[in-house]
Amino acid sequence: MFICRYELEVVRVDRGTTFSISVVAQTEHNITTLLPNVEYRVRVRPVTRGYSGVWSSAITDRTTNTGMCGRSSVIYSFILPY
Repeated sequence: MFICRYELEVVRVDRGTTFSISVVAQTEHNITTLLPNVEYRVRVRPVTRGYSGVWSSAITDRTTNTGMCGRSSVIYSFILPY
């Protein structure tokens, strides 16, 4: 099974809003659209041709109150299971 890409699911905990990010075959991704001092829940899954894998366990973390123009970024690295 060849992994074509990864998909990240990001949930803003206080509002329950969700967005997804498709990452092309990288094990590290910089999420730059996060707001400062907000708690987010993130999980990842592999995607192959025609099949989406199982979601990982979620990681919940809060951004800091710093960042340029009121924005924060977080780099999530994940270990490949294969």
